[in-house]
Amino acid sequence: MLSPCLTTVGLSLMFGSGQVMMKCLVLLILSKKNGLFTDWWLSLNDQANRYNWAIVLQSTSQPIGRIFVIELSEENAELEITYEIGKKWWYQGLMTEALKEIIRFLFEDVQVNRIVAYHAKENPASGKVMKKVGMTFCKMVPGAYTCNAGTFDSYYYSIENQ
Repeated sequence: MLSPCLTTVGLSLMFGSGQVMMKCLVLLILSKKNGLFTDWWLSLNDQANRYNWAIVLQSTSQPIGRIFVIELSEENAELEITYEIGKKWWYQGLMTEALKEIIRFLFEDVQVNRIVAYHAKENPASGKVMKKVGMTFCKMVPGAYTCNAGTFDSYYYSIENQ
């Protein structure tokens, strides 16, 4: 189970109104009420160690991506964060903006010690986002990432709570 703060009570610290407003974006907890994703995505929120946020443009209320957090170690207060954003919104700094806010929340309010993330070798732009939010390269793991396009080498990054 995630740290006590990342339960409904902890999420209300960040999402008192169900959303967080940023410069260009809004982060929303996925729910059946807002209907942003399929039942499969929503079922992930029902698991005690996982949370999903929709990334929504303020200007249009259009969902453009998501950020997904899973607990790796309750004992060490370590989380893994993954993210994706629609191709139309690449290279605009939007994922960096959203990811910075989630990391701030996880460190300040949830008080996790470490956050890790990885990207396929063939997706260096994702690594640039990780660097922009303060993550540092840890290691390369051959064949660690598998998706519908195949198996790829992965680059792992992390950031520590100061």
